[in-house]
Amino acid sequence: MGGLKISVLGSLMCIAVLPACVGLKPSVEEQVSARIEAYWQAMIQKDYEKAHSFLSPGFRLKVDKFVYRNRFAGKTSFKAAAVDGLSCQKERCQAAMILEYTVHGVPPPTVLNLTVPKSARSSGST
Repeated sequence: MGGLKISVLGSLMCIAVLPACVGLKPSVEEQVSARIEAYWQAMIQKDYEKAHSFLSPGFRLKVDKFVYRNRFAGKTSFKAAAVDGLSCQKERCQAAMILEYTVHGVPPPTVLNLTVPKSARSSGST
């Protein structure tokens, strides 16, 4: 009999709490963060068409998905992305990101060792 009371009480608690959970809506920051993460996952997976769909309507009008793809395809490989900070005010959010990526076709930095011949050095007297 004790098990039945606990079961009924548990069911009533679930029914009472469920409407409160249904009404919970993610905060603006949570929504923006999820959108940013989805965009970068698309970029990491090289799904440029999907990534393009996350951009603003104005940008999408000026830069179609094929031009957007050509900006990155074969030129940049994104490895990882993480939101490092996010602040939202009214209709604008600013995110700080940590990105790991490779740019293809860029030569590695060259280290030059320059030696100035003694004859070209200034004697220090003017």
